[in-house]
Amino acid sequence: PDNSHCMDQHTVGIDVSTADVSGIGHVLLYDVAGQIQYHKTHGFFFAANAFFILLLSLVTGGKIRALHELFEEGKYWLCFLRASIDKRSIPTVIMAASRLDRCPGGREILQQVA
Repeated sequence: PDNSHCMDQHTVGIDVSTADVSGIGHVLLYDVAGQIQYHKTHGFFFAANAFFILLLSLVTGGKIRALHELFEEGKYWLCFLRASIDKRSIPTVIMAASRLDRCPGGREILQQVA
């Protein structure tokens, strides 16, 4: 079957954008690549008052990932953040999952949990 619609799309380097958020104001958004070759640069963009969204892809290579893989990846990134920011700060972190809708059966699963 053609699973080209399930192909992973990765950020290359860093995508920077801005947004006006109601109740907060003007914010900068840094989408940093998760590939290991970019990890050394991430710390340059971490600040004590930063808000982090760890976005974990539920799908890789057109297949739904195992729960233990997601757990290990989430744990890795939480440890990475902890090691990369000022030890006196407590960051705000939200973990979210993405891309389930990109593979066969994903939309049905989303409807079941909605």
